[in-house]
Amino acid sequence: MRVTVIFLQAFIFVGLYASLVQSFSVIQTQPRHNGVNTCNGRASIAPLSMAGFGGGGGSSKKKGGNKKNKSKAKPLNVKPKSQWDKYKSLKEATSVKVAARAVTEGNDGEWYEVGKVKSEEDKLTELAVFMQRGIITSHAKRMYPLQFLPKDQAEWAYAEKGDDDDADVVWIAVDTKNVAEAATPGMEKKVGFQGNPESTGFYSSSLVGSNGPVIVI
Repeated sequence: MRVTVIFLQAFIFVGLYASLVQSFSVIQTQPRHNGVNTCNGRASIAPLSMAGFGGGGGSSKKKGGNKKNKSKAKPLNVKPKSQWDKYKSLKEATSVKVAARAVTEGNDGEWYEVGKVKSEEDKLTELAVFMQRGIITSHAKRMYPLQFLPKDQAEWAYAEKGDDDDADVVWIAVDTKNVAEAATPGMEKKVGFQGNPESTGFYSSSLVGSNGPVIVI
C-alpha cells in the first residue's frame, strides 16, 4: 500500500513537471517583433512614440509658410515747412515741376501737377522728388481728393524741361530703385519742395507775413 502511494505521488509530480516544461517552452518560442503582436494569428501594431516629430506619425507643418515681403521703404520724415524754406533758400537753383499719379491694378492713372522742386546745383532733381515723395503725395491728395483716394499707391515724376510753361509737359517717372541708395539722412537739406496753392491754404501766396508767403500747417 505504501509503495502504491509513493508511486502515485511520483506520477503526479512527473505530470506537473512535464506541464511546466511545456508551458515554458511555448513562452520561449512565442515570436516577438518590435511593435508587432502576432498572438492568435493577427498582427497589430503598437503605437510608437513620436516625441519631437509632431506625434502620431503626422507630418509637421511650418507656420507662416513662404510669405512675400511686401514691406516698402518708407518716405523720409521731412516736414512741409522746412522743405519749403529750403526751396526758397536755393535761389540759384532751377525750379522743376513735379507731378504724381495714382496707381491701381491695371491702370497707371493720369499725371497731376503738384508743385516744384529745387536741388543744389540742379544735380539732384530725381533725388529731390524721391526724398520728398511723402509730402508730394500728401499735397496731391489735398489738391485732387477724387483722383487720389486715401489708400491709393502713388508714383512721382518731374518735367523734362524743368519749369517750362508749355502745356504739353513731358513727365519723367522717378526710378525709385535707382535713387533709393542715395537717399541718405542729410540729403534732404540739399533739396526743397513748394506745392501749388490749393483751397485749404497750403502754400497759399494770399497769406503774407513779415517774411513773405507763409504755409498753413
